[in-house]
Amino acid sequence: MATACEVVQPSPGLFLDTRRREEPFLWDISNSPELLDLRTCILSGLSQTAKAIPSLLLWDEQGLRNFNEWADSPHYYLKSKEMEIFETWRDQMANALPHRSALVELGCGNLHKTSIILSALARQGKQVWYYALDVSKSALRQSLQFLHEEFMYCPNVRIAGLIGTYDDCVDWVAHNTSTLHGLPATFLWVGNSMPNLSKTEASDLMNNFRRACGVAGISCRFLVSADACADESRLLKAYDPEAGTSRTFLRHGLHRAKTLLGTDSFEEEVWNCTVEYDRKENEILAFYSPRVDVILAVDLTVHKGDKIFFFRSGKWNESQMETIAHQAGGFQVSHVWRDSNEEYGFYLLSS
Repeated sequence: MATACEVVQPSPGLFLDTRRREEPFLWDISNSPELLDLRTCILSGLSQTAKAIPSLLLWDEQGLRNFNEWADSPHYYLKSKEMEIFETWRDQMANALPHRSALVELGCGNLHKTSIILSALARQGKQVWYYALDVSKSALRQSLQFLHEEFMYCPNVRIAGLIGTYDDCVDWVAHNTSTLHGLPATFLWVGNSMPNLSKTEASDLMNNFRRACGVAGISCRFLVSADACADESRLLKAYDPEAGTSRTFLRHGLHRAKTLLGTDSFEEEVWNCTVEYDRKENEILAFYSPRVDVILAVDLTVHKGDKIFFFRSGKWNESQMETIAHQAGGFQVSHVWRDSNEEYGFYLLSS
């Protein structure tokens, strides 16, 4: 059986050259203070009245492995929902994207789902320059290598990586017009990653990408996924902070904080990890809280029972997604693809 790359013939005016690297090219675009100095961000967050520490603590190379193990567990229903949508609607998704475009994935994961959409684009003869963004260089290289090998001889698909944060990527888009070849940009935001931000943060970030694309003189759209499950018992079982792979993932931030601050004050036995479901906002919220007073500096003590926010997973329905898109500078929901139970959706947002 022919692969997608074997059945696609390159167009005469193909913008991708025929030279192939043994491994994907990685750009280090990192310049964000949060990424460069997580230690300072932790201490600053713990000094506030409403205490919080960066969710980036969860997403180093080990954290990504923890997440992938969690995603493969029986209670983590999101992966199967997303795969169902990709397998059912991948050709329609690919058909809705431009014939020639840049596809920028915001957080790369293990890229198996990315392979599905790139294969669909290749089968339709569409030309795409794919960029995967991640904060971990080693995790990005490992994930991209699999994708690079799969599409190495696919003339319509080129693959590269970007090392940095969302904000780094906004700056890169605005100031690297030659790299993007003046192509329309689609930002791929899957794995329910967008709802790890607050609704306001998600709208603001999308608006920043829209403005960056305006500076670059290119059009901008988003293909994002969002979970709309409202079954509280199911959600709390999937995000259980006390058992299984979800516990390992959620508590990884404590290990990172311990390493970055160089203190035993973040030993697991010192801290509780709790998860709550906010019914009004349709969001899972996760917190750390110390079992005893924790002294981190002469003028910084985290008191027993203080709640420290570190992780969110929104469960946003279509109405909420429409509001978020509109507040991001006027994006509109142009297509929606759902699973059979209509609990999970992919949204194509166009400006």
